[in-house]
Amino acid sequence: MQLKEETNLKSHHVWESFQSVWVIYGWIYVAGVVVLFWIQPPHEPKVILLFATWCVWLAGLRFWEHTPRDSLGFGLVGYMLVGVGLWLALSWQKELFFSLMGVLFPAIFRLLTIKRASLVVSILAIGWAVIASERYKVPAFEAYLVAAFGYASALTIGWFIYRIVGQSLSRQELLTQLSETQAALVASERKAGGLEERRRLAGELHDTLAQNFTSVITHLEAAEAALDRSSSYLRGYLQTAKRVAKEGLEQTRNRVWTMRPDIEQHLPLEASLRRIGEVWTQENGIALECHITGKPYRVAAEFEDLFRRCVRECLLNILKHAKATRVDVTLSYMDHLVALDVVDNGIGYDVSLPASGYGLAAMAHAVQAAGGDWAVESAPGDGVVIAVKIPIGPEGSAE
Repeated sequence: MQLKEETNLKSHHVWESFQSVWVIYGWIYVAGVVVLFWIQPPHEPKVILLFATWCVWLAGLRFWEHTPRDSLGFGLVGYMLVGVGLWLALSWQKELFFSLMGVLFPAIFRLLTIKRASLVVSILAIGWAVIASERYKVPAFEAYLVAAFGYASALTIGWFIYRIVGQSLSRQELLTQLSETQAALVASERKAGGLEERRRLAGELHDTLAQNFTSVITHLEAAEAALDRSSSYLRGYLQTAKRVAKEGLEQTRNRVWTMRPDIEQHLPLEASLRRIGEVWTQENGIALECHITGKPYRVAAEFEDLFRRCVRECLLNILKHAKATRVDVTLSYMDHLVALDVVDNGIGYDVSLPASGYGLAAMAHAVQAAGGDWAVESAPGDGVVIAVKIPIGPEGSAE
């Protein structure tokens, strides 16, 4: 992995994992230089002042270590050059201070990117060669040769360290992606579990309530057949019980129909809605047309399921209340928006009056919880229009 110019090494990266170690090392190193300086007089005031200033500069590095690097620009480079300048001034005064390179090099490569570090180290190497040749009479060729060798060695070691850090960054990125993938899988399993729970509940309703209602009707019909014709009042009670049981059976079947996941889940949303309409027309004899506008695209499974549930609930409501002879279902694909309109030509109703059922209200709540809009338009004698809009993108969630 190639490091970018503004790579920001965060707390989980290699250098900062040993931040305190580098700080302690630097000050121990400086303490050793102080001891050597003290036992090698003379101690000129200007040298002491320069050294104290350099120590203040070194302490100031703590500020830069806790500041986001991408907000610094070249400010940190300038600060490093100030430290290098102070070091050069100290080295001109006393040869002992050349040894402070042992503190400067780790700080430069620890805090700067490789390109900026190479700039600062080049200035440091040239400055060292000038001082060695001019102040301490080292032959110019030897001074510049040593400086060039030291510069090349420093960059090689620094680049090697950056490659190690780069591998750490790459591993961290992979771990982050793995964590995100695991979270997505958990969410997917949770959604799949919700669909499976609805399927299980629908099956239990069918196997318990529906069968019980069927048994009640069977027994009531048998009792009615065995009654004496003179027991008309008892016959009335039995007929009422039979009627209530039949209504309960029908309601249970309808509720199971609206709750079960679509049988054709492998089909695109528009195809599965057409399938739902075909089955509903065959079972109830009411004409239903399904229209698709825009270029279809795949959306997340939970939103496809939500649209299917909306259609089923609307059709159930039409069957129970609308007295309609025609229904139009329109699915519209737009940029980052999918809209569903269910229109019937039934008797309509006054939308200002409180709703008596809970099915449509529950669907409206589900749509709004998904970040969408639910609207109902109707008037007595004008049918009903139910409009659902959910801002989603391809394979995406609600925006």
